[in-house]
Amino acid sequence: MARKDCELCGSHRARWLVEIRDHSSKITRRVKVCGICKWKYWPSPRKIKPIEVVRVLARIRGSPETRRKPLPQPRVHRRR
Repeated sequence: MARKDCELCGSHRARWLVEIRDHSSKITRRVKVCGICKWKYWPSPRKIKPIEVVRVLARIRGSPETRRKPLPQPRVHRRR
């Protein structure tokens, strides 16, 4: 079985290295996350989340051909 090394949920395989911001403690840190947690904590214009993805730094797993593509970055457009 694959290692469950996602630092947020602990039940999936980490595939992304992202930078997250914790709004309660105002700390920004780098963590390895699975794809589910990446989209779960992706910023939304309608909902303020306790943890948000600030930047996507790298793809940890996957074929080298897919690593050449530009990584999707979160764009936050807050409502006025």
